[in-house]
Order: sequence, then C-alpha cells, then structure tokens
Amino acid sequence: MRHDSTDHTGTEHASTTLAVPRSRGLVTGLLLIALGAWGALLPLLGEYADFGFGRDKTWDFTAARFWLQILPGVVTVLAGIVLLGAGNRVTGSIAAYLAIAAGAWFVVGPILADLRTAGYVGPAIGSSDRQHVEAIAAFYGLGAAIILVGALIAGRLSVVGVRDLRTRDKRHSEDAAVTTAGPETRVAAPATREVPVTTTHVRLTDAEPERVVLDKPGVVRDAER
Repeated sequence: MRHDSTDHTGTEHASTTLAVPRSRGLVTGLLLIALGAWGALLPLLGEYADFGFGRDKTWDFTAARFWLQILPGVVTVLAGIVLLGAGNRVTGSIAAYLAIAAGAWFVVGPILADLRTAGYVGPAIGSSDRQHVEAIAAFYGLGAAIILVGALIAGRLSVVGVRDLRTRDKRHSEDAAVTTAGPETRVAAPATREVPVTTTHVRLTDAEPERVVLDKPGVVRDAER
C-alpha cells in the first residue's frame, strides 16, 4: 500500500506543473514592451532630437530601418504582451525566447548588414562625440538589455517554485469544483395570496349552538354561546 502511495506522489512530481502565476511575467513583460517600443520608434522619431542612424528625416521608412530596428522592436513588444498574460510555462518560455532572438538581432543585425552592404545602416545623425552613444542606444546596448530580460524570465520559468505548486493546486481545485458541480435545480414555491375571509353567525334553534359559516371556503367550527 505504501508503494502505491509513493508511486502516486512520484507521478505528481513527474508531471511537473506547467501553471505559473500570471504575475510572474508582469515586470519583465513591461520592460520588454518599453525596450521594444524604444527600438521600433527610435528610427522614426529619433530625428526630432537628432538621434539615430540614416537620413535626418522623421518618419522615414526604409528597408534598413524595418529589418534592423522596427521588426525586432515589434517582436519584443509582442513578447512582452504575451508575458503579461502568460499563465503557463510553455507560453511564457516561447515569449522569452522570442525576446532573446529579437535582442540578438539588434546586436548582430547591423554587423551582418554592413558586412553584406557597406553603409547599409547609414551614418549616425548626431554629432561625432555621441555616435557611440547612439550605436549603444539603438542597437548594441538595447539588444543586450533585451537579451538580459528575456534570459531572466526564461530562467525563472525553468524552475518550479512554491508559488507555482500553489497555483497548480488552486486551478485543479477550481476545475474539479466546476466539473463536479451539477446544474442548480430550484423548485419555485407556489405563489400564495391572502384572501380576506368574512364570517356570518347563524342561529338555527335555541337548542343548538351557534355555527360559524365562512363566506369563503374554509373550516366550519362550532361556537359556544
């Protein structure tokens, strides 16, 4: 009998829970959304502050900006949105790895593009003394930050914590309650209505007691004089 209990416990631990608290990816999801929005909007709005790469023109949509900045930025934002509502380990892990891939593309994309076509990214818009800052903020530093956040959430999702077990037990209890609970059957009580009853005293003879006659159907009882 003890062997069966051990097997049952082992089965529960073997089928490790996939459920995680939805708050697990709240902070990292918001960070990814902020970083992705920065990376995607910088090539379109950076010219307002003379910050970025390419032509000094706002809302200038080019192939280089799309493939190297806008696309990975959008992917990062989507990964952050998925993490905000992720309630299981698989969904959260997929979003984390998408963020890591987008961050890696921010880092290696400009290098590979310039190796293929010189000047594909374009020159820095700002002055020469801040070109390195622009490169870090638009590509390399931004990509490293996204990789860090994605790796952080991926590592957290790879470990089953106490909160994960509690979340699993809570969801299992809720599912079991919904499954076992049948449809509620309520029997409506018959409607009642008060009916006024009037009585009439009738004397038959002196030898007989008074009888109370109800004008409405009811109980007839003898009344003493």
